[in-house]
Amino acid sequence: MVLGVLGSVMSASALFLSAEDGLKQLLYEDNGVKMENIISLSESVSLPVAISGTNLIAQKISPYEGPFLEDGTDREVVDIAALHVYNSGTTEVNKARIALFWSDGFYTFEADHIPAGETVVILEKNGSLYRQGDYIQCNGWQELGQENAVSNDVSVTEMALGTVVVNNLTDETLRNVCVYYKTWLTPPNVYVGGITYMVQIPVLLPRQSKSLYPYHYAVGYSKVVAVDIDRTDDL
Repeated sequence: MVLGVLGSVMSASALFLSAEDGLKQLLYEDNGVKMENIISLSESVSLPVAISGTNLIAQKISPYEGPFLEDGTDREVVDIAALHVYNSGTTEVNKARIALFWSDGFYTFEADHIPAGETVVILEKNGSLYRQGDYIQCNGWQELGQENAVSNDVSVTEMALGTVVVNNLTDETLRNVCVYYKTWLTPPNVYVGGITYMVQIPVLLPRQSKSLYPYHYAVGYSKVVAVDIDRTDDL
């Protein structure tokens, strides 16, 4: 399974390189959009551009070919739209939705767990084909996460191709330790896919280490972006 994931990610890597508040409600909708209500907002948008309502910057848009990550199917897609988004803030963006409009249509991009100071390549939510043209508006909303997305109470270490070791660094029992990770490509040092994967440890005893074999995790092609924990003194 790991080799299959690794092959898909490497394929995506090779092909990738060739890859205001009034609109907030609209960003939750996929159908029935009245484009005439949007066109008047702006004549054109040139990338890169700051995404209104967020800490994010839309750097560029490009065609993408490879596994479609966003819905978890990993089905092969060709020439769909991919938006390169940079988190310019000092805090992780826990969730985000972005809409990029042109005169007679729009793209929707969704992502979660975007680390501060990092770029993620988000595939268009519906797998819409890439198109060149004049964009007229780029808006979005965000939900910020914690300032320290990865807790200092645990360490996560990569071992072998698809193994990670989670170590409880405290003298407390930790419950529901959730490790979040995303696909990572280096070069060009970007996350790929708005989707974030998660593996959970129900109970981690004081100073205990536990080996995990997370789904869709491959050393060198995945990266931990957040760790959430619950602490209790009782078992």
